[in-house]
Amino acid sequence: MSTFMVSRRQLMGLLGLAAVVVPAGSAWAGGGSTRRQSPPAPPPVASGSGCPIVAPLQAGSRIGAWTVEGISAVHAGAVTLTLRDPSGAGFHLDLCRRDRGMGAPAAPAHTDLFEIFLANEGDGSRPTHEDHGQAALAVAEIVRANEHAVKLEGMLTLRERLSRFPREVGRTYTPV
Repeated sequence: MSTFMVSRRQLMGLLGLAAVVVPAGSAWAGGGSTRRQSPPAPPPVASGSGCPIVAPLQAGSRIGAWTVEGISAVHAGAVTLTLRDPSGAGFHLDLCRRDRGMGAPAAPAHTDLFEIFLANEGDGSRPTHEDHGQAALAVAEIVRANEHAVKLEGMLTLRERLSRFPREVGRTYTPV
């Protein structure tokens, strides 16, 4: 008799998928986010109602406990999702092309073709806020459903982004 084992990350991904998209009545009212002296320009908002790789998510959607505030078009090699957690804290997820090379940075979530990184200005040495990591897992489930049917031009791995756009990677963007 075989037993079926599920890891905590897999379980959270499945729970995220189960509660995937519930349209929000209105976009979340932005809270007081702290601004740095010279924040980078926000990524451009995707044309239309969202970005096809994360469809059907769009601004105002809810994915599990998180509210989507914005989704960028491909910018500096990635698609950035701006989310707000249940406590009201905003955070950003960067969707990059998957890097299977030796020494590649580890993302909190990945699919066959993409990785979802928390854009929190960290260097990978700090622990990920668990709730934000769970949001990355939930977004990965949506990406997984779309990734083989959608072609995105200009996507880069995190290492390629760090090389080409070092000032744009891992930065906290101005909310869209």
